[in-house]
Amino acid sequence: MTEAVARIESAATMAELLQRGDLPVRDPAWWNVIVSVCTSGLLSAEMGAVDAEQWAGLLVRALDEATRNGSLSREETLHRRMIACAAALQYFGVRKGDQVRDPEMVFTWLLGELGNSPDRLLAELRDIASTSSRGSGGSGSLHRAIRRLASVRMALEALCDVRSHMAGGPKRNEAAKWCALVPLIPGGRMRDR
Repeated sequence: MTEAVARIESAATMAELLQRGDLPVRDPAWWNVIVSVCTSGLLSAEMGAVDAEQWAGLLVRALDEATRNGSLSREETLHRRMIACAAALQYFGVRKGDQVRDPEMVFTWLLGELGNSPDRLLAELRDIASTSSRGSGGSGSLHRAIRRLASVRMALEALCDVRSHMAGGPKRNEAAKWCALVPLIPGGRMRDR
C-alpha cells in the first residue's frame, strides 16, 4: 500500500484516501510517505500546479491525523504543520476562517500546542538545553527532549513568517512576543526579524 500511496499524483485522489476510515494507525513509515507526497504537492505551487492549494490543506490534515493516531509524534509534526501553513500563506494568501491560511487561527493552534506562557516555554526549553549540554537524563528521554527543542524553535521561526500576514492588533503583538523567543532557543538557523 505504501508504494501505491507514493504514486498518488492528484490532490483529489489523496483527499479520497485521507477520508477513508481504515487508514493505518501507529505506522510511521506509511504516514511519512503520506506527508512526503502532500509536501511535494504543496511545493508544486512553485511550478504553478493548479491543485497546489488543495495540497496545503491535505498536508495539514495528514499531519494532524498522523499525530492523533499515534503514528508521528508532536516533535515530528509541530514544526512541519507550522511550516506548511507559512508556505500556504506565502503561496496563496490569507483566507479568514481557514485553519491553514488564517494567520490568527494558525497562531491560536500553536498556542494550544505550546501553552499560553512564553516564559514557561522558554524555561522548559532552557532546561532541555541545559540537560543536553550536561549529557544527563536517559538517552531516550534526552533525545526526545532535544527533538522537542528543535521542533519548537522551527515552529516559532515559521510563526514569524505567519505573523507577517497578520493584521495589526493584539494578536500580531502577542505573536511578536513569541517570535522574540527564537534567538533565545539554542540551535536553529539565524534570522533577522
